[in-house]
Amino acid sequence: MVNLTATDALFLDAWEPVSDLPVWQWVQENIVLGSDSELKRMDFDLVPMHKFCFVKFAEARLRRFTMMVAAQSGKTSVNLGYAAWKVRNKPNDCIWYADNAQKAKTFYKLKILPWLENCSAVKGMIPKARDKKTNTLIQFDSMNLHILGAEAKGNRESVTAFEIWADEYRRWPKGAGTAIDNRFKTIREYKKFVFSTAGDENDELHNEWKSGSQHLFFWTCPHCQHKQTFRFGREATSLYPEARECGGFVWDTNEVTKPSENTYNFPELEKTVRYECENKDCKYRFKYSERFQLIKTLEPIQMNPLADEDNVSVHWWEAYMPWAECAWGKIAVKFIKATYAAKTGDFEPLKVFVTETLGEPWRVPVKAQFTRGKVLERCGDYSVGETWDVQRDLSGRPSVCHVITADIQHGYLYYVMRQVRKLEFGGGSRLIDCGKMPWFDDLRAYQMAKKVDSGCVYLDCAYKPNEVYEACTAFGQWIDCSPLQHKSGRWWTGWRPVTGADNDYFNDVVNGIAIRRPWRDSNRDINIGKSGHARQIRVWEISKSHYRSRLFEYALPGLLPGWEIPQNIPNEYVEQMGHVTKRPKTNASGQVVDEEWHESGRHDFPDCEQFQLAAVDIGGWR
Repeated sequence: MVNLTATDALFLDAWEPVSDLPVWQWVQENIVLGSDSELKRMDFDLVPMHKFCFVKFAEARLRRFTMMVAAQSGKTSVNLGYAAWKVRNKPNDCIWYADNAQKAKTFYKLKILPWLENCSAVKGMIPKARDKKTNTLIQFDSMNLHILGAEAKGNRESVTAFEIWADEYRRWPKGAGTAIDNRFKTIREYKKFVFSTAGDENDELHNEWKSGSQHLFFWTCPHCQHKQTFRFGREATSLYPEARECGGFVWDTNEVTKPSENTYNFPELEKTVRYECENKDCKYRFKYSERFQLIKTLEPIQMNPLADEDNVSVHWWEAYMPWAECAWGKIAVKFIKATYAAKTGDFEPLKVFVTETLGEPWRVPVKAQFTRGKVLERCGDYSVGETWDVQRDLSGRPSVCHVITADIQHGYLYYVMRQVRKLEFGGGSRLIDCGKMPWFDDLRAYQMAKKVDSGCVYLDCAYKPNEVYEACTAFGQWIDCSPLQHKSGRWWTGWRPVTGADNDYFNDVVNGIAIRRPWRDSNRDINIGKSGHARQIRVWEISKSHYRSRLFEYALPGLLPGWEIPQNIPNEYVEQMGHVTKRPKTNASGQVVDEEWHESGRHDFPDCEQFQLAAVDIGGWR
């Protein structure tokens, strides 16, 4: 009997013969899923879509495979499983691309290396020498595995590989995928695996998916034998261009699940969620407990018969997944919360629901420059100065709030005053007045005459910030408040300075819960005045891109309910709205990488309107 050392065992394991098992079976037997997974090993009875992917991965003719799916739907695990199989059984140089270098390094540490180390069939093949195992490269004896960011031109051109994985393709710089294809097109057996949650309609990910086979997964209704996919609603979408009469998620709306307008009892509502068969002669409503019965009948069906046989694309979403967080009731609750936010003007949760829960492309409403006629379409049946009547709720709080925002210029300021109505009273936002005035004393007199609360006046402090801070401290004070109102225990009652930031979102913690939102209290106490007599003011930061998008892609196109301007709106206001548009953004090589907002003239009123949208969020006036 021979006693093997641990080193000997690893050495012999590394020289184990290549497996003749199908890829899916090898993965099922050799891959142990991480602690963040609800399953220990891949179970293809629960998730047959994954097995379909591995079967296609193994086909010699395959050249492109695109997964446009929901978040947390196993897309990364499938590709990591295939990567481990390649290292063991069919090695050749490969590249794993993330959208940028920092994410690539993080992914290497948190996912790629732990996956390989947790696979007994591969662990012994991982090099021990430090110079052969870095954040960007693992040099196995039989192959190189690069882990790179796709944003750098050098990463796309300096390394050659037979196969690449394109992770979260929707976030890649525009043109990066095409540049890689052009670089590797001379390699006969080049394969490209694209996997990502969905992005915008007709972006590079969506076009990549459309060029492929467009496989969807159909189940058979046991009551009428009609084949259909899981599809959330009935309206036409990017993925389903035709509306339908019935089918999809349904739930009870009654005094138990919805006690009052805009108030839901979500635990009770979740219990009532069903999936309705889309056959109008059947309409059987399945309980979530019957889901597995349907999953067992899944059949991949190709929706694009014109696709090349070597170009496969697939789609599935949360309704197919066995995870607890993907239960049908929880999906319905996500939708209701997202649509409620959209009613208040915040479309971001709805976009997240469409792209990350449904895994479908988001239709960007409008990108064109606004003409005079388009702006005037937002005119309501009222004139400058006309306001809604003030109502009060049961606690005596008013139904409306007046907000003034001002953009500071050279020796004068532009302003906009809007009346915002709470959602329970019909919602909406009505422009009451706009114009130009000399300086802060005039704004103060205007505010007092209009009886606008000092805490509802927001000033842009990007230009002449110290003068703005001085004005703000002159018309307000700090008061003590509960930690629920503000974590500092202090609340500012007066004018509020606001500055735009390049961030898309800010991360914050509210009541112990991590959240992401397009504004934040900067927590910067600005000292105004001489030492010993200093007064403090806090600056609020907002995402310029977010609120500009909300104004020009939702409010002006009429997608923001009740957002109005008066019939006799000043001409200058209308003209300035036409000075802002979106244009392609290019890198140093002239390649289109994104889109950005561009101003071609004065844009003071658009800026004021952006601050109005932010003020509603900051002040909690929905």
